[in-house]
Amino acid sequence: MNFLKLLNRSLSLALFLCFFLVSAQNTEISKEEMVLAGGCFTLDGFVQTGEMDTPFYFKASGLGEYILYSKNQKYLSLDSKYRLILSGERSSEIIWKIEQEKDGKITLFHNNKGLFLGENNTLTRVKPSAKRFGLQPSIQCVPFPEADLDAKINHPLKTQNPDGTLYGLADVHNHMGAFTMANSRINAGKPFSPLGIEDALGSCQAVHGKHGIFDIGGNQIRMSGQDISKLNPLDILSGHNTKGYPSFEEYPAFDMPTHQMSYYKWLERARLGGLRLLVAYVEDSWATNTIGNFVYPLTRFDRKVENQKTDPSTYNMEKRTVEYLQFYRDLESYIDAQEGGKGKGWLRIVTSPKEAREEISKGNLALVLGMEMPTPMACADIPGRAECTEEYIREKLFEYKKLGVSVMFPVHHIDNDFSDGHHIGAAFELMQFLGSGKKIDWDECENGITPALTQNKVNNLKGIRKKIVTRYLEKNQKELPLIDPSKKYCQKNPLPEKGRILAVEMMKMGMLIDLDHNAEGARKELEELLKQEGYPALYTHSKHLLDSDNEIRTQEDGFMTTTLQTKAPTEKNACKYATTEDLMFYTQTTAQLTEKYQNFPAKMISTDFFGTLIGTGPRFNPTTNPCKTKQANPMSYPFTSFGGDVVFDKLSTGEKTWDFNGDGLANIGLLPDLIADIQAQGYTPEEIQPLFNGAEMYIRIWEQAQEVSLRLQQEKGLKYLK
Repeated sequence: MNFLKLLNRSLSLALFLCFFLVSAQNTEISKEEMVLAGGCFTLDGFVQTGEMDTPFYFKASGLGEYILYSKNQKYLSLDSKYRLILSGERSSEIIWKIEQEKDGKITLFHNNKGLFLGENNTLTRVKPSAKRFGLQPSIQCVPFPEADLDAKINHPLKTQNPDGTLYGLADVHNHMGAFTMANSRINAGKPFSPLGIEDALGSCQAVHGKHGIFDIGGNQIRMSGQDISKLNPLDILSGHNTKGYPSFEEYPAFDMPTHQMSYYKWLERARLGGLRLLVAYVEDSWATNTIGNFVYPLTRFDRKVENQKTDPSTYNMEKRTVEYLQFYRDLESYIDAQEGGKGKGWLRIVTSPKEAREEISKGNLALVLGMEMPTPMACADIPGRAECTEEYIREKLFEYKKLGVSVMFPVHHIDNDFSDGHHIGAAFELMQFLGSGKKIDWDECENGITPALTQNKVNNLKGIRKKIVTRYLEKNQKELPLIDPSKKYCQKNPLPEKGRILAVEMMKMGMLIDLDHNAEGARKELEELLKQEGYPALYTHSKHLLDSDNEIRTQEDGFMTTTLQTKAPTEKNACKYATTEDLMFYTQTTAQLTEKYQNFPAKMISTDFFGTLIGTGPRFNPTTNPCKTKQANPMSYPFTSFGGDVVFDKLSTGEKTWDFNGDGLANIGLLPDLIADIQAQGYTPEEIQPLFNGAEMYIRIWEQAQEVSLRLQQEKGLKYLK
């Protein structure tokens, strides 16, 4: 055990003993004074028989709900015959609702069975007969399994820069809730689970199959790199070790993006290291569900895989969107529960720049909700498509806004009523093919790509393979484009009228618009439309930010705001995958532009975790990220955060310990380590500071959008904003 971790645990024990001694002198503990979450208590009046022994560790599973964890590492539960037992199985049967009265005593109510615990460990359906248990603090509990922070706070968390602007990193593109995407056939692991870390980050076999061979996208990316157009069947079936918590034998890792990288405790560590704003996007589609159904028959013989097949005609994306957004509310409530009650958590969902400023000023992490859906509002050629009138579009946007959505992509890879999608490889062309079935309209384009799914390739097939593909196309009335393989292509179709309506209505409602997945023609028209109103546009993938000379472009009027992700390799890239060296190249370039045009040097990052993309790699691991030039100056542990407020050691979760030098950005909890790696390379505080201006910059963009929105509302006599 390292010194920092030993010191932390010693201080925690000392504080607990002080609480225990005070409690022993004053047995009248009020509800306000007693925090149950994370506490160890003996239940006065609890009948102890055999292994049914107290004290219990109280692990919050939600607001007012707890798991009671025994010394022999079992859970207080009820069996099928409604008998009180200690169980070793994790299920909803181990969750108890606890009500605490003014004198500190509690009642236990079993959620699933609808029964109170009564006298002599009996059960009753009526609350007056419930046993009121007194609580006595204890030090004899075995802590419930959980991830460590490996951090020691020395000073109050920094929230402001010397000039009064907000201090903090901004991760403006994250998909941590996308574990249900593609009918749960792509991503494994959850940011939290009411049943704890063993359920949230356990084995991925239920999703990826035995030996991970059904992690089709993840295996391809890990083996062949980021170029998803180079599909290789051998890479797809390469597999991986499926053991999750506590051993984490292979994942999470920077190059295994289909595994959860934003577990809530890792997110908390990132907050301690300066992360102050996070944008979480809803992501799913009818096309990815089709892919999930394709994988289903392959996995049906694997008994450890949770086999599900969804009828595409019943795959209601609007319903899934609502469920997805509710998940983030549940995450907020879960963190509240860990911290002692509603509103006490360090993560707050914000729906306005004013709320974001207020929460960041308190040292909290502001969570902005967004949508990155291929077919928003079901306005596309998919089962259950909507009519998509102007009134319908306005009503749906208003509904999204009431659900907390503040930013949205008009399109995501698949052509819809609002825009053609920006197709960047075989996988996304396949999504278009499966999603809407519409043939992609390619136009010759100097800086375009070579399409992957074309009639040319079908014509070059031989024998039975050609017959099968041709018969499939004819039977399903689908077409593939015919191209000139020597030329480059993009999509120059103009912005549809419904796309213009969507953009105007989003501006009226003050919703941020991300153009990074719009095809070339529609994107340029949208840029001009927004520019005319002085409305900002976001680019959180950086796909459209390079001109023909591979230089970063910007709008001189400052209306367009560019953001570049941590993982886009530069021409100067020294390693196979991007490292902090590449991040700093973009940071310096972007900061110069934002200072020139907006008088504020800033750089926002885009981890895109759970977005099936490779993250920032290590500089000192020739196996996973070989470098062309010898790397120098590795970071060292422990280290002090950039803000000087927290000391960090190596991050450990279960039996796994990560070292950024060899692991890179394996999960979001290593963001502080990423900054330390930048510092180790000799970058000055002035060169790093633009990263910590990211939260301020995002909020300024949002404020600019709302200023324009209020003007538009006044002109139209509308009232959408407070």
